[in-house]
Amino acid sequence: MRIRRQRRQFHPSPGSMMQTAALLLLLLLILPSATTADSTTSIQQHTHHHRQTAEPVVVACSTDADCHTAVSSLSVCLSSTGSCSQPHQNTLEQGCLRAKVPGWNQLRTCNSDDVLPEAAEMGLCQPASPQLDYLEIRIKCQDWESVIFGSWILQIILSEILQVPTTLETGTATSVMQLYDTADRFEFGTTSNNLQAFRNAHELAQGDCRKLQQPQNESTYLNCAHVIPEVWTAKSEQVNEYIRQDILDPPLSLGALGIEGWYIPKYTAETDPTLTSWIGMQGPHNRHKLASMFPRPTKWQDYCNNHSPTNCTAPDGVARRPPANDREASRLYAGDDFVGFFRNTTHNNCIDRPHNCTGHIGDFPCGWGGSLEAQCYHLDIGLESNGDEPYSGGYTYSQLGQMWRAANATRNHVAMMWAIPDPIYEEFQGTDYEFVKVTLPAATQTCQENRINAEHRCVPDHALRVGPLEGVCDETARPLHKLMLKEMFELTQGAGVPKARHSPAHSVVSQFSLTELQINEMFKYWQTVDSSSWTPREAICQWAVDNLDHLTQYIPRTYPRTVETSSNQALFISTIILGTLATLMVVATTFFVYTNRSRRVFRYAQIEFLYLLLAGAAAVGVGAILTGLQQHSTNVTCVSQIWLLGLGYTLTLVPLLVKVAAINRLMQAAQHMRRVELTRTTLREGVALIALLVAAYLLLWTIVDAPHPEADFELTDEVMKGGADDSSLLQIDSQVVQVRYYCTSDSDFWQYVAVSWNLVLILCATALAFQSRSVKSDFNEARELSRLIYSHFIFVLLRLMSFFFDPWVGNPMQSIIYSLDTITMLLVYFSPKFLAGDVDGRSNHTSALSSQRIDGSRVRVSGLSGNTLNQVSHYDTSSHHETSSHFFMERIREEEEGYNTNSSKDESGHPNSVVTKDTTKEEEEEARGGEYRTAEPPSSSSERTTVDDGGIVDVLNDEKLDREQSPRHVADLPSTPSEAPGTPPNRNLGVGSIVDNATMSPQATTQTQIGKTGEDGVPPDEGS
Repeated sequence: MRIRRQRRQFHPSPGSMMQTAALLLLLLLILPSATTADSTTSIQQHTHHHRQTAEPVVVACSTDADCHTAVSSLSVCLSSTGSCSQPHQNTLEQGCLRAKVPGWNQLRTCNSDDVLPEAAEMGLCQPASPQLDYLEIRIKCQDWESVIFGSWILQIILSEILQVPTTLETGTATSVMQLYDTADRFEFGTTSNNLQAFRNAHELAQGDCRKLQQPQNESTYLNCAHVIPEVWTAKSEQVNEYIRQDILDPPLSLGALGIEGWYIPKYTAETDPTLTSWIGMQGPHNRHKLASMFPRPTKWQDYCNNHSPTNCTAPDGVARRPPANDREASRLYAGDDFVGFFRNTTHNNCIDRPHNCTGHIGDFPCGWGGSLEAQCYHLDIGLESNGDEPYSGGYTYSQLGQMWRAANATRNHVAMMWAIPDPIYEEFQGTDYEFVKVTLPAATQTCQENRINAEHRCVPDHALRVGPLEGVCDETARPLHKLMLKEMFELTQGAGVPKARHSPAHSVVSQFSLTELQINEMFKYWQTVDSSSWTPREAICQWAVDNLDHLTQYIPRTYPRTVETSSNQALFISTIILGTLATLMVVATTFFVYTNRSRRVFRYAQIEFLYLLLAGAAAVGVGAILTGLQQHSTNVTCVSQIWLLGLGYTLTLVPLLVKVAAINRLMQAAQHMRRVELTRTTLREGVALIALLVAAYLLLWTIVDAPHPEADFELTDEVMKGGADDSSLLQIDSQVVQVRYYCTSDSDFWQYVAVSWNLVLILCATALAFQSRSVKSDFNEARELSRLIYSHFIFVLLRLMSFFFDPWVGNPMQSIIYSLDTITMLLVYFSPKFLAGDVDGRSNHTSALSSQRIDGSRVRVSGLSGNTLNQVSHYDTSSHHETSSHFFMERIREEEEGYNTNSSKDESGHPNSVVTKDTTKEEEEEARGGEYRTAEPPSSSSERTTVDDGGIVDVLNDEKLDREQSPRHVADLPSTPSEAPGTPPNRNLGVGSIVDNATMSPQATTQTQIGKTGEDGVPPDEGS
């Protein structure tokens, strides 16, 4: 980082002082004085409200919702005035550095106290990075200025430079002290529940204070914090107990020294110098002096009710109006509206109470340190605090400051406990009301060990409150500390957080330090500049800008960080191109299949089967594209991916499995001359059932552990220029964090089951294809299916290999594998069909076998002549080893490759429906009276199994046909195919021909029934 800073000085030069004096003299000559200040007042109140250039419209309110409706979504209800704040009242709402550092363009990071999403939409802040997902840090700012200012400095470092969302916890439901508060509210909280804030954060999941359900009732408000940047009682027993319970880390030094003690104004010390020592206050003889010199302060409301002659309805020299609300009612000083009022009470009456009359001294609020009551009790000093704090009679920090200002305004003597560094202490330096410390007995180690615990200051037990005499002595300078939640390290930099996403919050808070000199300098910034135009926020912001070198030393190495989405463009483009190519090829193939659906080669492969196959291929192609787009994935695309790939591979694999199994079963039946009972519905139901099972698994996966985008982060050495231009005083470079997205479920079980399912299908289909390896080339679709299954198997193995790579590498690999698998399927399975030469309505391959029936002693085959059928049906399987399918297919090839010499055709050249072939008298005689020779007895079943034009087997239930069939006598087949009759075989066969000797006329020669054909000689699809 590079810092160019010009430190702003607030020490006026003599020349500037003369110019200022001349200007003031000129104003006094020109402008009449409307009012004159009280000559006894040494210093005016320092206001905490920003002066408006125009009188704003006052809108009364009771809740923030009233202001959201009447003014703006950014307006809030100010409890101090009961009116709505004006939008953009805080000039730092976009960030201190953006407002004060020229060229710094970066917005602060939004936090949970911002009105979201309006604040981000209006450009007040930038949303917290969802990729880095830093824990929002909540800082307990307590109720005095130095800790508040330190909290603001931390907020600037964390939320403006390091992009860590940061909020301030006041400990109450209504008080607001955010640096970026749009209403510029400056409302003190409380310290009474400091440690409870840590316990609440400790009990929350992931320590996220945003998840704490905070009731609106202030009396039951639950505060939450990770850090307290300034603690005066870090060595207390309560803190030690929290450390033993692993709620807090051991205290860390802030770097500043704090001093507590009794203080009186210089004005009082000059009046009675003996009051600067406890000796001048001790004993009964000094009690009357103290009671008369130190009257009690009076609250504004009490003054109006009991002492104002007009009840504050008209200015009376003390109050100009009554208090507007409860917050004002408890004030001891409110500037010109209420200058303060001191009075003697019964406690000051030494006539009625000569032995226990007391003067007044203000004590700290509960939760602070000190031992005022114990010191007064054991040293016999007639001073007493009468505030609203229980038992101790302490006052709030605000009231103590008001008490001192009221004494200054009314020229009354005052005594109170105070601590430095503090802005009020700095504010009155050099005046007659500057703080003068009262010396008490010197501190010793014995005194330090016997001093009362800070927790005992407000307990009912008087003995605990005063403690032993040995514990009474003066306060020594004590080191101030920071307290941090124990889990803060684990939540920001623990083993469960990737290194690239480590939050810098713990490191910053651990190293953060302020000396008392720096704290006092902040106070001077606030007090030196015109208080009517600068708020505390602007003063501390300016101090931060002037001390950028101090702020930036707390920025850890490699911070801040900028997230960039990482992707290999070449690989990304390759996956998209291949996925798109595969999908387009599926679409084109589907179109060509549809336009060529009447060709025999597609009818044999079954049109609906091809459409199913193409639907699965299209799903895989789209899934490949989604897999390649995982850098831009969403929950929807991740879930869609598993459904497309799961169902897609099922539709491409299961139909193949079913079809190959059917072919194998058909061939085995032909070899053994057995009946095959297959139906098209059965095959469809098998595919549908398996697809439904897969869909049920995918549905369970989606419900139980749906895939979602997951990010992987890597901290690189790349550096990026920060959020400022070249002219900026502050140049901070960012370390680049590369993020890669991929889809995943919480468990890898689902993905392994999905791939295992594909592998099981592939292995089963591979086994079936291996069984079909000896099928004659005439049935070349079996070989195409085998090659396709083998290719699927190879690609599944490649998918398994991709699991061993990181997801951002393995996912593009899988996308490419899906695309290549789809393209290979189209080339292996569909290309041969488009190139098949069956445009004339006849196939050149043995797949012309369109229908086959094996029914005990009968084989019913479409596409064979009666002569061939007789030879196949009556071939003696017991005496010839090579029978069945080989001889069967040889006869088919002979039928297909021959020419139709005896076919009769109609005028259009198409074969007639009936073709006859003469036989010898011996054959006819044998047909009439010869005996059956069958491979096995006729079955009693009425089912007839055929294969239609598409190769799908139909079951025909025709009991009547079986009953009408009578024994048929045909001649025996010759012992070998070469011994067939010399008469040329009948070549006049059309697709869909039905040969059944039982239907032939006994008087006629052997006839072959040819089924009806279309105009192109191709029969219509039986299944249509």
